[in-house]
Parts: sequence; C-alpha cells; structure tokens
Amino acid sequence: MAFEFRIAKWAKIVTGFRVKPRDIRAFIRYNSMKKLQNMLLMRLQMRQRRTAVTAFPFILVADPINVCNLKCPLCPAGIGAPGRPQGKMTLDQFKKIIDKIGDYLYEVNLFRYGEPLLNKDIFQMVEYTHQHNIFTCINTNFNILSREMARDLVRSGLDYLVLSIDGLSPETYSRYRVGGNFGQVIQNIKVLVEEKRRLQTSSPLIEWQFLVFKHNQHEVDEVEQFARTLGVDATSIKCGNIGVANESGDYSSEYVLEGNERNRYEKVGMPVSGTVCDWLWNTFTINYDGGVSACCSAYKKEDDFSNFFAESSCFEEIWNNTKFKTARSIFREGRLTHDKDILCNSCSIAMGYVKRRTIQINKGGTGLLLG
Repeated sequence: MAFEFRIAKWAKIVTGFRVKPRDIRAFIRYNSMKKLQNMLLMRLQMRQRRTAVTAFPFILVADPINVCNLKCPLCPAGIGAPGRPQGKMTLDQFKKIIDKIGDYLYEVNLFRYGEPLLNKDIFQMVEYTHQHNIFTCINTNFNILSREMARDLVRSGLDYLVLSIDGLSPETYSRYRVGGNFGQVIQNIKVLVEEKRRLQTSSPLIEWQFLVFKHNQHEVDEVEQFARTLGVDATSIKCGNIGVANESGDYSSEYVLEGNERNRYEKVGMPVSGTVCDWLWNTFTINYDGGVSACCSAYKKEDDFSNFFAESSCFEEIWNNTKFKTARSIFREGRLTHDKDILCNSCSIAMGYVKRRTIQINKGGTGLLLG
C-alpha cells in the first residue's frame, strides 16, 4: 500500500475526517512556498467568507472533452442532455490555462462529463502539467485502451487514475454503464498493470470507484478484494446520485438508492449539504470551450460565470467578477441571492447552509458557520 493511503487511513482514525490519498500526494510531492502561501491565504479568505479574493485557486478541474462513448442514464453526456454543444479542448487552449495559474496549483483533474481518453492530446496535457510541477488525475470508464495508449499513459507521468466501474459482473456493470464492456475493462486494467511493472513505476496509482445503485448494492462487500487481485491500489465506494438526471432535477429512478440508504456511502464530488461550498474559493472549473462553471455540477452553457478563452478575458477579473462574488455572498450573508442567473440558488449545498445558519441565528447564535 502506497504511503498516501496509510496516511489517509490514520488521518481518518485520529481526526474522524476523510482525507483523499490523492490530495496528500499532491500536497507532499508538488509543494512550493508560493503554493503554500497562496493556499493558506485562500483558506483564510474562505473562512472570512470574502466575496472578492486576492488568492488564486489551488485546484483546477478542466474538461478535455464532453463527449462520451457510454450512455450512463444519470449523466448529461450519456443521455445527450441539451445545454452545451459537444466538443474538445485543444492542447494550446489547455496550455493557456496552466501558463496563467499553474504556479499556484497543487492539483489538476482532467475530467468532468466526458471520457478523457477520447481526447488524443490528453497525455500531452498531463506531460505539460508535470512540467509545471502539478499533480494530475484522470477519471475514466476505461473501455478504451490499447497497449500503446497504456504505455503512453504510464510514461506521461499521470499520478492518479480513477476507474469508474460499478459492477462485478457483466450484468450488474452494464445496467448503469450502458454500452460498456466489463470484460474489456478488466483486460485493460491488466494491460495497464503490466505496463507499470514493465516500466518499473508505481504511477499512476489506480483507484476503483464503485458507484452504489439499487442493482449493485449487494456487491459492495466484494469490491475491494476483487480489485486487489487485479493489482488496483485502492477502492472507493460512493453513492450513485450523480450528474444531472433530467431537466427537472429529479433523481428518483430505478437506479438511485432511497432514504437512509443514500447516507451509507460517501457522496461524489461535492461537500455535505449544510457546509460551506469551498468550490467557490479553492477550485477553478472550466469546460472544454472555456466556459467557467461554479462547480462540477454545473453543466449548461447558460450557467457559465464567464469564458476563459474569450479574447478579452483576464483571469483575475473572472475570478472576482459579479457572478463569483454573488455566489460567494450566499455563504457570507446566509441567504440566497436575487440573481436568477446564479445556479447556486438551486443547489442543495447552498440551501442547506442557509437553513443551518437560520436555525443557529434563531437559537441565539452568531450565525457564522465555519464548517
């Protein structure tokens, strides 16, 4: 077991909080005084609930492509939801992002709603990121992999690879990963592990991510052992309430867990409802076309806060524009905004925070929630 996983395990035992192994690796292996000072300043400004900030984000989520080879029922790319045309980011466009804010970044996540391995420049993006001393992570359904791609993936220096595999048999796997081939995915894992051994490297660390739905819940206890036999480094079990199920925002379906069953597993990507949303301070989220989103849940182009690739764009102005400041003000003022263009108004994180703060004030508290 890699040392990052040991640290994460003990951190959870000692503090009670879950720390991601990849965040530990990013902090330890890719640190600098400039990054550390920026991160501490940003954490202070978030704690103060500043709407206009002077620090830079230290995590980047960049979508290299919003096209996918599968048709997962709860994913906007999978169901072909309207809202953003299909396309991919070019290598030059990606370099523009890194050149601007790379000195402050600990971590770059090259995925959102599409399948990253469909972008032919993905490994060059990873290589360029490493030239700037930044941790890299990709999340993939892993149905697409040749021996040559496996070799390029390992040689690119990718730090962390998350494999989204929600079943331990072709039957359970294909219920959600529609169009996927379970046998091919397992073979691809073997090929990648062989390439890592041949090139004598421990990178990338491989995580099997298992999203729990009604139809695969009975397999949860067997996932870790199954993955370990293949040479996978870690497993994560998460609630399957992901993506944008439909236009009404209704997540009720044959796939999704109900009631208390949802709370048994970690949620994907976002903070717990009722806590501050640190995406608005820590993370810069950008789509393939340059559209800047508030967080990983924002899919439609109409919800963008700005466009990074616009000729007149300036990062500092984008990062502190009216929409970002208005969204951050929800967690400063403890109430939703009157701006209907701010998607955060309909987010369970923001609504949960406002509810908690209102209750605290009514009980005679200060109303300031630092969680």
